[in-house]
Amino acid sequence: MSTTQPENATPTAAAATHPPKASMKYRRPLLLLSCISLAIGLAGAPLLLRLYYIHGGKRRWLITTVQTAGFPLLLIPITSNIFISRSRRPAKLSNFLIDRKLAMSGALMGLFLGLDNFLFSLGLSYLPLSTSTIIMATQLVFISVFARLIVKQRFTAYSVNSVALMVMGCVLLGVRANGDRPPGVSNGQYLLGFFMTLMCAALIGALWPCMESCFSNTTISSKPLDFCGLLQFQFCLSFSATVFSVAGMLANKDFQVLREEAKEFGLGSSGYCLTIIGAAVLSQFSLGGGAGSTFTASAFFSGIVSSALVPITDILALILFGEAFTAEKGMALALCSWGLLSYLYGEYRSRSSKKEVDKSVEPIILVSDSV
Repeated sequence: MSTTQPENATPTAAAATHPPKASMKYRRPLLLLSCISLAIGLAGAPLLLRLYYIHGGKRRWLITTVQTAGFPLLLIPITSNIFISRSRRPAKLSNFLIDRKLAMSGALMGLFLGLDNFLFSLGLSYLPLSTSTIIMATQLVFISVFARLIVKQRFTAYSVNSVALMVMGCVLLGVRANGDRPPGVSNGQYLLGFFMTLMCAALIGALWPCMESCFSNTTISSKPLDFCGLLQFQFCLSFSATVFSVAGMLANKDFQVLREEAKEFGLGSSGYCLTIIGAAVLSQFSLGGGAGSTFTASAFFSGIVSSALVPITDILALILFGEAFTAEKGMALALCSWGLLSYLYGEYRSRSSKKEVDKSVEPIILVSDSV
């Protein structure tokens, strides 16, 4: 008597579209770490970037560069991880590096990230921080559309409900946005900042699903992608975006006026340097958190977390910049929190249902008699 399994039960079917990801037992801790990193970056980096403009900064290409220029810091965990891994398992250095195609994909997306950062910098120079973050929260809508087109993201009633609630919160926050236009900003400049920020949200809404597609495509990455590989991808992404931004600074002759701008900065030269350095470091937290949550969960989840953090940024802007906290902002905070809880509850229900189905289905074994 012999036993055979159905052909559709082979494990290679799933591996054909999704490369093996190393250390999956660390998925939940990495997801938690990514969310914390994203929260730190999104809460701190926009505040410092807006602080630069409030105290007299005018170099938009500089702010574009700052958002990715902290990538050399990634060399510390990357080299440390590779050194420890090689000491435990001697092998060629190439075995610990990501695939060339994945690195090239990261570099290509980095160029679009540089453009996205410039759009955000231009918009932030004309808009108050609260308005800018509200508009950026609409990236969730663009992520939903592109995730459906690129990675075939499946939506439940809970995820659709979370999108609707967060969009309502963002719209509610924007009801009185026109009343807090910064001094010296004309109507035309305000509208320009609005549309540039909206284009930024649309572009980043396309980049995250593209990144998710790269992580799950065997034709791009055949090696298991772990935490170290994710940092290498972020390095390629940030390096390319920084090259794009530095080229803009050179074309705009920004390097020739930075010393003079630092002297005239409202917080002094030391405050100028601390603002720039702090924004560069926190921006890497934001980018790493977004990439990590996309890798461990999905681009849509990354958008959910980013949108849920909008009211927190507005509260910090209220405290640090004296922006008004209206009833609309309080209601928006409740709606965004409700949206996040709706998504998390939907994920919990989905996982619970899947476990129940897996337990109820027994493996099918075909038995045939042999003479």
